[in-house]
Amino acid sequence: MAKIDRGLFERAGYSLGMSRLVKDMQYVDYTEKLKQELDNIKTYNKQKKEENPYGFPIEKMGRNERETSTNYIVGLSDQIKELGRITLGKNVIDAETGEKRKATKEDVENARNQMDKLDLEIKNHSDHLETKALLAENLKDRGISEAATLEQKTNYDLIQTNSQEQRFNPETNEYEWFDHTVGDFVPISKFNTGSAYNDTLEKAINDTYKEVRQMSATLKYQKNPDNFKPMSVNLMSDIKTLIEKDPNAVKNLLFQKKNNPDFKNVLDNYMEKYYAQYLDNSNYPDAAAAMEKFGINSFEDYKNSSLYDADLNKFKQEGEIDNQLFLDSYEAMIKNEFEKFLPEPKPKEKKPVAEKTTKEEQGSFPETPIDESTSPEEIIKNVLKKTDEKKEEKSEVKAFDFNSLNKEEATKYILDNLDKYDLTETTIEAIKKGERPLNRLQDIHKTYLIK
Repeated sequence: MAKIDRGLFERAGYSLGMSRLVKDMQYVDYTEKLKQELDNIKTYNKQKKEENPYGFPIEKMGRNERETSTNYIVGLSDQIKELGRITLGKNVIDAETGEKRKATKEDVENARNQMDKLDLEIKNHSDHLETKALLAENLKDRGISEAATLEQKTNYDLIQTNSQEQRFNPETNEYEWFDHTVGDFVPISKFNTGSAYNDTLEKAINDTYKEVRQMSATLKYQKNPDNFKPMSVNLMSDIKTLIEKDPNAVKNLLFQKKNNPDFKNVLDNYMEKYYAQYLDNSNYPDAAAAMEKFGINSFEDYKNSSLYDADLNKFKQEGEIDNQLFLDSYEAMIKNEFEKFLPEPKPKEKKPVAEKTTKEEQGSFPETPIDESTSPEEIIKNVLKKTDEKKEEKSEVKAFDFNSLNKEEATKYILDNLDKYDLTETTIEAIKKGERPLNRLQDIHKTYLIK
């Protein structure tokens, strides 16, 4: 009887699933034990094959679908067994008359065709279960974009715990899941869980910014900043092409980077149209009541309200957005980036100016007739009066506060002084149409005023 060292063979035994073998013996006769284990495995596999002859993935099925799928598959298997008994010349029951008769070649051929059809149904259902299991697994690793709607996120979260509501459709022999984006059951292929964030546009923008900064550091552009204009056209063309290939790229970027100061302002531009509906009573008769209910007196108040959250989700649901608005904003952004990194121009040397005499200083005021009868006190009083008048004039200039203007005044001021601002045509048109609320006009004045 063969004696084999335990350590060497035990490692082989474990690889065959034989961990139940005796472990506390230094030398073991494995010949009989190995035969028993192989017989057990063979018996187990035979039993499983009888239970599941078509190999559909029971281990990948959820507890709420195993019974339904098992009954479905077993029912088809029973039909296949019955059809398999039809033999040429043997008795069969005529489907039309219900009487016994001898099976013909045509009966046998029809039985085979039906068996093939049922077999294909079983295979398709098995593939369907595999697809469902694979989808759920992939979603766990894929993640979801910040641009996903609340309904898409609900679908995605339910998948993670395999707790989505589903039903078996006997017409298609497939499971359908309840999709919260449409409020109904849909095939797995149409179940909407949004998409993962694609950072292609973000990387392209970051690369563009690096290129713009490098230009700012180059003597060619420092000597003549106008050389940047044709390069800017090329950079904008590349970004435009990228957006045309992926219309959702802008929306995904805006929500993924909503806390980034640059893109936060761009997102505000899109959300202003939702805010404007509350300001226009003709479109929204209950606007005043809604604004009062939520304590909204400005765009910033709106952004901190539940109304904003609801409109934000509506914006996500609407799909395509105005990409030109983003391109206009982005063009201004890279221009600002270029100018920001240009070195400060050297101050011009000032020519020395001779100090003014007391007489010259007095000459700066409108002359007042002075004769011999004018006392020194009156002369000094007159000079002090003119000095006070000049101070008051300067004080009035410094006291100009754009934030104190109302919307009509602010709009008129900007349109009357367009040469003082670095604005795109789209923004100018929106201001002319009154589409920009007061707080955004104040932001525009502060951000785009040419220093």
